[in-house]
Amino acid sequence: MVEGHAVTPERHQRMRELFEVAIDLEDEDCRQFLANACKGDDELCREVQLLLSSHRRPGEFLDTPAVILADPGDFDTAQPELTGTRIGRYQLLSIIARGGMGIVYEAVQDQPRRIVAIKVMRQGLGSQSALRRFQDEAQILARLRHPNIAQIFEAGTHNDVSVRSGGEPIPYFALEYIPGARSITDHASARGLSIRDRLALLVKVCDAVHHGHQKGIIHRDIKPANILVDSDGEPKVIDFGVARVTESDVAVTSRQTQMGQILGTVQYMSPEQCESDPHDIDSRSDVYSLGILAYELLSGQVAYDTSSSSLLQAARMIQGTAPKPLSMIDRRLRGDIETIVAKAMEKDRERRYQSAEALKKDIDRYLNGEPIEARRRSAWVGATRWMGKHPIFTSAMGATLVAVIILSTAILAVYYGVRRPSHYEYSANHNTAWLKSGLGAQLETLGGAEEPPDCVKAMIVPRPSRFGGGRVTLYCVKSGQHSTGQQLWVCDPDDLDTPVWSTGNDPLRTRPAIRVKEMAESSDQGYLTYDFAVADVFPEVPGNEIIVVHEQVSDSPNAIRVYDFGGNVLFEAWHFGHLAQVRWWAREGLLIAAGDRHGIPDILRNGFGYPPPWPKVVMALRPRLGGRFGWANERDWPDDWRTDPNITETLVWYKVLMPEEWWQEFNSPMVDIPSGAGTGGPCVVIHFDASKQVGMSLQVNATGDRIVLQSNDEFRKLRSAFPEESPTLVEWPPKKDDR
Repeated sequence: MVEGHAVTPERHQRMRELFEVAIDLEDEDCRQFLANACKGDDELCREVQLLLSSHRRPGEFLDTPAVILADPGDFDTAQPELTGTRIGRYQLLSIIARGGMGIVYEAVQDQPRRIVAIKVMRQGLGSQSALRRFQDEAQILARLRHPNIAQIFEAGTHNDVSVRSGGEPIPYFALEYIPGARSITDHASARGLSIRDRLALLVKVCDAVHHGHQKGIIHRDIKPANILVDSDGEPKVIDFGVARVTESDVAVTSRQTQMGQILGTVQYMSPEQCESDPHDIDSRSDVYSLGILAYELLSGQVAYDTSSSSLLQAARMIQGTAPKPLSMIDRRLRGDIETIVAKAMEKDRERRYQSAEALKKDIDRYLNGEPIEARRRSAWVGATRWMGKHPIFTSAMGATLVAVIILSTAILAVYYGVRRPSHYEYSANHNTAWLKSGLGAQLETLGGAEEPPDCVKAMIVPRPSRFGGGRVTLYCVKSGQHSTGQQLWVCDPDDLDTPVWSTGNDPLRTRPAIRVKEMAESSDQGYLTYDFAVADVFPEVPGNEIIVVHEQVSDSPNAIRVYDFGGNVLFEAWHFGHLAQVRWWAREGLLIAAGDRHGIPDILRNGFGYPPPWPKVVMALRPRLGGRFGWANERDWPDDWRTDPNITETLVWYKVLMPEEWWQEFNSPMVDIPSGAGTGGPCVVIHFDASKQVGMSLQVNATGDRIVLQSNDEFRKLRSAFPEESPTLVEWPPKKDDR
């Protein structure tokens, strides 16, 4: 696109020629004509289209800025100077100012005798639409009564042939004369006003503009030149000649584009004024212009310098860029003042003050030392706008950020893949565990020494957030390495030598009393750990829990405990006998444990050895939060223990492998809970294996009833030496005299 063309006489002439041809063409022919005629100069095409759009909309002249088409000198040659002449009751003395629609004279009124300002419409613009627009200004000003709005005294037309041009009447009106008038910015600079004094002026201007809005009038051209301050320091809002009248009795007036006019001043226009839809403009457009005025009044710098820009470039600047923050010009303006002005200048009118009165009230709050209601622009909004203003730097920073992210990702990948503990792998005999990284790098070894300590188990698990979150390692080594006395340790995966807590922190404190005193006093090392698992045992407690099988000393009662990740005991159940393993059956809400049943009489008779054969038992417990259950110290069970609530509330079933000839063939049974359905539905699998490779397994249901028996060849060979009765689980205890 070709941008930035100066508005030269030659370009004026070219735009005029294209406009005059295109105005008579239908839409499609017009587009084709302009595409061919403006080939290579897209900006010229858009400017002519903007003119056409303005010309073809009745009633919208004031709502679309027009580019300068006529020679700027045309006005001066078309407008004779009327100084020294009379218009009606007024003697014109001197020119005060020249504007886009007329010339303002200082004049003397005959009766009452006073100095007034006479605004006379420029000659050469005497079309019906221009005349109506001039009359509109008189009507508008006549409806306004505010001490900070210049008062109108009289409006009319003058027909003296000595000053007429082409027989046209000359419209005029008499306004309040403002002695010693200066623009608001010149006044503040000349008087050296403080920031507070400048804000006090703005309060009065906002109040005047709000008065106009209450009358249904949008000024549309608020700028320093249209805010004059008299010799007493009172601001006066002038020149409502380009106001948009929202009430229908005036707004229906047809306004057409005339050459040589730019209605309003571009650098003070709101973003929506730069669009082509006049219906998109409301009183918040004036709020924006008040913000631009405040910016210039407080900082001494214009928010947008459009002096060297074309109209389209200026419009893009206003719509797409943010001015420099006030605090970068004057640090005294940071904070509330900067926030107030920034809110008034928001490009999105929904984020602006919704009225001039709201802006006035927030300035008043600041001046009175009260909290302002404007919300400070969020860091994100400020950052995005700053990035839009500095695209090259933003791109460079973005590329740098991407590079940093890539490098950081690579470093993290190396750490997570090579150095960060990920999981444990085990040897074939399960006596050694290796801590591995995500990429398989070996970080540490547990167990596996020549004179073993053997590793019981090790795993890395998530820790509930209420205990610190992250991940922890749970592990147990039988002796010597990392821990003592075969305790469960809960550690940071990067530091296996320092436990967060361990089962050794609670040595023997809550064990039940047992008959053999020597056994009870024989250990001060805490509980030996034989197995542990992690599961959500208590849904009412956030996160998972740790299930542990403990033994005090060899052949002593075993305990099943449920800990939280802080080391607190949530549930415990005691069993007089060894338990090799425990598993959580989530589907049924049961703890399934398997092991051997010991008996007090046997211990008293045989000492602390392993008097064979121990019954092989499997039990199902339903844990209760805070519950404690056990029968390890009970010599006699009730005849019908299944009706005893002290037992049945927790103990769902307790079964032993039968016939008892199989007890001596197998080690303690192990428990497995398949993730899928078993042959006969959801099940628990109990494995029975012996060192001589005789093995079998029973699948049982939630009530402990056998549903499947599986065995290996060695077991089938051995069966010929035993009764034909098939191995199964039966309820314990048997007859009372056998206990």
